[in-house]
Amino acid sequence: MTAFDPNKHLRQLPQRQNVGTKDNPIWKTTHTDYLDVQWRVVWFRSEHADGEIRSEYIETPSERSMFRAAATWPGGGYAEAYKTVQGDGDNAIEKAQTQAVGRALALLGYGTQCCGLELGGDEIDIKDAADAGVESPQPQPKGADAAPTDATLAGRL
Repeated sequence: MTAFDPNKHLRQLPQRQNVGTKDNPIWKTTHTDYLDVQWRVVWFRSEHADGEIRSEYIETPSERSMFRAAATWPGGGYAEAYKTVQGDGDNAIEKAQTQAVGRALALLGYGTQCCGLELGGDEIDIKDAADAGVESPQPQPKGADAAPTDATLAGRL
């Protein structure tokens, strides 16, 4: 079996940076490498078929959705992460779960090099990036590098 190559699945997301001063801002758009959470899951699974990714919805008193996610493999690493997003509809719930899983995997080193903003205070909104004209990755390969479907993810989360 061929080893998973995350570089084949990176995409470029736009990021605005102030290259001027606080009093005289000059905005420049740069691009940042990003590895989607689905590919972090594939990468993790390719190396740890016996690993576990678990997520749990956490009730909040306000109109926010919160998830806790944990990733581990027997005799190896463990990481736990949380994510809260505004709203409590299906989209907010899915977004919170996906981002919590992505953070947990990033803490274990899966995509860490290309998700610095995700672990910090500034979030990259993938939908907004797509609306801004970010190109989708090329057609995806099959086998070890194939993206998981909703059905395979549901069985593994």
